[in-house]
Amino acid sequence: MEAAILASAVLEDTIKKLCRKLSIDPSGKELDALISALSTKRVLGKVKAQRLRAAAAVRNKAFHAEWDSFDERDVKQMIDSVQELVETHSTADPDPAA
Repeated sequence: MEAAILASAVLEDTIKKLCRKLSIDPSGKELDALISALSTKRVLGKVKAQRLRAAAAVRNKAFHAEWDSFDERDVKQMIDSVQELVETHSTADPDPAA
């Protein structure tokens, strides 16, 4: 279950960095809205966006300690989706202060 919390932080951080890289301001926006914005810009396909929304749902359950709402397979899928996102889109900020 702890892995869900760590993967959640990486998920959110990666999506926000990707948004900033593409001039999408993530400030004050829900994760789902950011995923939609990336999908609208065709950075994410429909299936990948759905997988990331599923990962975000696990994130929400983990952040609220609703441990019975997901299992290890859900966390594994979440980690796989995050890993694919990181591998597909280099999210390094050119400015370390950004």
